Amino acid sequence: MSRLAPGGGKTGRRGRGQARVSGDTRESVRDSARVVVEVECGITVYPPEDAGEPWRAVFTEHGRRRYRQAMTEAELAAKLEKVTERLRAGAPDMERPGADLIAHYLAPGRLPVAKRWSRRHADTQRRLCRRFAAPVIAAVSCQDITAGHMQRVVSAAPTASEGERLHRCLSAMVIAGIKGGYLASPRLREVHWQAAGRPVPEPEPGTSGESALWVDPAEIPAAADIARLGQSLAAGRRGELDELMANVAAYAGLRQGELFALTTGQVAAAARVITVDRKLIEVAGQLYVEAPKCRSTIYPVRTPHGYPLADRLTARAE
Repeated sequence: MSRLAPGGGKTGRRGRGQARVSGDTRESVRDSARVVVEVECGITVYPPEDAGEPWRAVFTEHGRRRYRQAMTEAELAAKLEKVTERLRAGAPDMERPGADLIAHYLAPGRLPVAKRWSRRHADTQRRLCRRFAAPVIAAVSCQDITAGHMQRVVSAAPTASEGERLHRCLSAMVIAGIKGGYLASPRLREVHWQAAGRPVPEPEPGTSGESALWVDPAEIPAAADIARLGQSLAAGRRGELDELMANVAAYAGLRQGELFALTTGQVAAAARVITVDRKLIEVAGQLYVEAPKCRSTIYPVRTPHGYPLADRLTARAE
């Protein structure tokens, strides 16, 4: 550092390679004979006046006046690097442990009501954090979390698909941590699952110009297949009720959870319309009724194979 000596001159520079406190020098407000250094982010450094005294720094963070000191300029400069990083990023919670970052990420109140996770997604994120993230970063200060920590987390996944799921979780956690003041670097997201001797799935062949959602017509059940399934179910314990469920699923387009949650109040028999406004899901062995993306679907009077779907649904509703 080049700084003013008490007599007004400049002291010589330290040896090359040593950390220095850099900033604008000025006279102390309280003592015009004393020199202080104004560092970025509002940090004020007080060099020692006498031999054997420490270097001191004062700054305001999170509304509180805070201090750092060290016996040498280099030691103080090293301490101020972390302070400057937090102040520059406006991230006052970077000193808190990684466990607090995980808790912030999982907190429902972090997101607007309309964008909060579904119960199933929330359970998945808790499981991933508890099993993989917490053992690595829970006890580490958020400011000390590195890409190496994140790489250890994501590579702990047993398979590539689980690793990709975990990578998405960590990526979202980093974004939430930056917004919440726990992290400063988006580069922590740039990690990916490493096989490390574990089996790697073969690359899946693709067809140019076709959507990944494309379904081969040969994989779509034919009307005769659905009819045979319904007849087989009709011979079971619940008889025609299971046959009706199979035909409603096939020709009204209801998903399994939507079908299990279907009630008579959702069926408008005269218009042959089903209002899909609830679904049944299973999370950690418990069943819950949730709202899906609400929609309406229409069903035919008779199926292509002659099943009287409209009459059977009307009879069931009555």
